[in-house]
Amino acid sequence: MWFERHPLLTSLVRYRAGSRSPAQVRHLRAAEWFRARGDLGDELLHLLVAGDSETASARFLTTEDE
Repeated sequence: MWFERHPLLTSLVRYRAGSRSPAQVRHLRAAEWFRARGDLGDELLHLLVAGDSETASARFLTTEDE
């Protein structure tokens, strides 16, 4: 059936299951890499692309407080 291989459905199922796609995992790793180097802008960008808006918001707010 067509829906068994449809990428949008696959992404939706992964999202509902709480697992991340390979691309999201790569973006999270990139965010960690940029964080270690002190590059907040790129860190936030990769967190948002990975769909981790909660961590991005927390990082932004803690940085603003400092």
